[in-house]
Amino acid sequence: MLLELEDVSFTYMEGTPLAQTALRDINVSIQEGEFVGLIGPTGSGKSTLIQHFNGLLIPTRGKVFVEDKEVGVEIKPAETRQKMGLVFQFPENQLFEESVFGDVAFGPRNLGCSEEEIEVRVKKSLEFVGLDYDSFKNRSPFSLSGGEMRRVAIAGVLAMEPKMLILDEPTSGLDSQGREEILSRLEHLHHTESLTIVLVSHDMDEVAHLADRLIVLNEGRILFDDEPRRIFSQAQKLREIGLGVPHVTSLFMSLIDRGMKVPSSLFEVEQAADVIVDMFEEMVR
Repeated sequence: MLLELEDVSFTYMEGTPLAQTALRDINVSIQEGEFVGLIGPTGSGKSTLIQHFNGLLIPTRGKVFVEDKEVGVEIKPAETRQKMGLVFQFPENQLFEESVFGDVAFGPRNLGCSEEEIEVRVKKSLEFVGLDYDSFKNRSPFSLSGGEMRRVAIAGVLAMEPKMLILDEPTSGLDSQGREEILSRLEHLHHTESLTIVLVSHDMDEVAHLADRLIVLNEGRILFDDEPRRIFSQAQKLREIGLGVPHVTSLFMSLIDRGMKVPSSLFEVEQAADVIVDMFEEMVR
C-alpha cells in the first residue's frame, strides 16, 4: 500500500480555547497507480487531509503510513515529503528563481543530486508538463503565462521524483486554455507514467473526467469513497452538503424529473451523446 491513514483525527491548537477539530476518524488507503479525486464543501478538511498525506501535518490521534512505514516513527516527515509531492493552490506564487531551470532544479539540488542528474531531472520534468526544455530553461518564470507558470511549479515537484503527486485546486484562477493544459498533462502523466495522483477540486466535471475514485469529505469525515458514477448517483445528498454534480449528470437528472427514462449516473459527454441519439432514434421509429 502506498499510503494508509488509520483512525486519523487532527485538531488545530489542541488544548487551547481556540481548538478546532478539522479531521475526525479518517480511515483511507491509496494504492500505487490510482487517480483519486478529493472533493468536499469549503471547510470540510480537504487541505488538512492532504497535508497529512505528505507529512506536513502529524495526526493529533491515529497513524499515517507511507509504503507501510509509520510517518514520524519509521519514516521522517521530511522523507515523506520527498515521496509525496504536494502542489499547493496557486503554486506559481512560490516561484522565485531567475530562470525556469533554477526553479525546477531547486528541489533536486537540495536533495544533493549531482549537476548531471539535476539537468536530467529538469529536462524530464519540463517535458512531462509539456514545456520544451531548450525553449524554456533560460526564461524567467515571471515572463510566462499563468498556465505555463503553473506547469513550471508542477515540474519542480515532479523533479523530486515523488511516488504520489497531490494537487490542491491546480486549475483555480486559470482561463479555459490554461485549465485544459494542466488537466491534459495530468491525464498524460497518469496514463503514460502510472503516476499516483490525488486531485483536490471543486469542479465536478474535472474529477468526473479524470478520477477513477472519489473521496467526499464533509465536516472532517469521509462521507463517500467510491467510483465516480456511484458518487454522482447520490446527487441529492451531494447538494445537501453544498456540492454539485457534473453538467451531464445534472441534465439527465432534469430529464428524469420530467418523466424520461434515462440513466441517472452518467457524467461523460460521449456516453450522454450515445444515450440521447438512442432516445431520438427510438422516438422516430
